[in-house]
Amino acid sequence: MLRSLLGELPPPPDGKTGWPWTEEGRIPSNEDVRWPKISIVTPSYNQAPFLEETIRSVLLQGYPNLEYIIIDGGSTDGSVEIIRKYEKWLAYWVSEPDQGQSNAINKGWRRATGEICAWLNSDDVYLPGALKNVARSFIEYPEKELLYGDLLYIDQKSTISGYLRAPDFSLERLVYENYIPQPTTFLKRAALERVGYLNEDLHFCMDYDLWLRIAANRRSFYLPRTLAAFRFHPQSKTTTQFVRMTVEMADVAERFMREIGSEWQLDWETVLPDLSAHPFWKAGCALWFSGEVEQAERYLTVALRLPLTSSNTEVAALSLAQIYIKCCCGMGAVDKVSSLLKLSHL
Repeated sequence: MLRSLLGELPPPPDGKTGWPWTEEGRIPSNEDVRWPKISIVTPSYNQAPFLEETIRSVLLQGYPNLEYIIIDGGSTDGSVEIIRKYEKWLAYWVSEPDQGQSNAINKGWRRATGEICAWLNSDDVYLPGALKNVARSFIEYPEKELLYGDLLYIDQKSTISGYLRAPDFSLERLVYENYIPQPTTFLKRAALERVGYLNEDLHFCMDYDLWLRIAANRRSFYLPRTLAAFRFHPQSKTTTQFVRMTVEMADVAERFMREIGSEWQLDWETVLPDLSAHPFWKAGCALWFSGEVEQAERYLTVALRLPLTSSNTEVAALSLAQIYIKCCCGMGAVDKVSSLLKLSHL
């Protein structure tokens, strides 16, 4: 067996047991495998209650060719002290102001030297054996560029609250929804160099944008293994910024279909004929219910102008009419519904 790292790391806080506190992953030393270097970047900013668990879940993988980088944005909550405890086992770390999460991840990736890259947010956790399973899969399928797996949901106390089984890869479905769980996703460095790094103008869906750009050539695949745990807590962006996230996702999908998707002959009819409209319906409805009426109308109008079967157009238009009536409380609803029916040719 490879040497144990558990006894070398700082002891866990009182009362912390199990993975990744008192348990570690290992790879048998008799496995005759050239393990590719995996570079993990953790962007960190004021997540001290969760950061140490994240760090240990990476280091205790027992993976023999690991490069771990932490980019902290100038935390003031004790995160820096936690990072310093583990700096002996880090390839690089820094704590300084940055331009947000995407900028921090890109900074880390530009320093990274691994053949396989990923990022793990400072409140999420890898599960035992994740890196080993990822490496073996890329070795078996060397032509692939992006890999993703299944996901656990955990709460503030790391109690499991749910499970996500990701679907098999489909580019058409990916435009319909971002079904690729970010904490379980690993990329070939060559793919990053080919399509570019994270778009730093995006704040919520930079992962979705990157997945679409890499996956456009259909060299992505699903690994049926549970690789990571995503943490829901009151401060997480998924919890606090749902509307903004939904709108940004629609913008990313629209840009992909306009700039990239036409080159790859997306076959909507083999999946659902109205897949391309879904991100815009979702964004429009989210905006309606948050009271942002003008923005909502723009996204809903885009949705109706995308290809739909006649039956789906009718259902969609009537559903939107109900939203109009409910949100407008009857005021101007008749005129809005009339305009809607003309747009949808009903």
